[in-house]
Amino acid sequence: MFEFYKKLYHLRTKVSKQDRHGIYAKVDALVLDAITLAIKARFESGQEKIPTLKAMRTTIEILKRMVRLMQELGIIFVPIY
Repeated sequence: MFEFYKKLYHLRTKVSKQDRHGIYAKVDALVLDAITLAIKARFESGQEKIPTLKAMRTTIEILKRMVRLMQELGIIFVPIY
């Protein structure tokens, strides 16, 4: 997640101002939420971390769809390997 955020951070200057304050801001917040949940889960033990991991999973699924939407709208270009 940290590497993804670094790449996302560098894309900021290439995104239009309109998109930067719209969908890009939402994606940025979702990545930070996912990182926060991952760190939180790391310090929880056993059964305590299950709700946190479920929340992180949901956040990542939303994030994947938002990034896909940004690509489909031409806001970002994700190379296919």
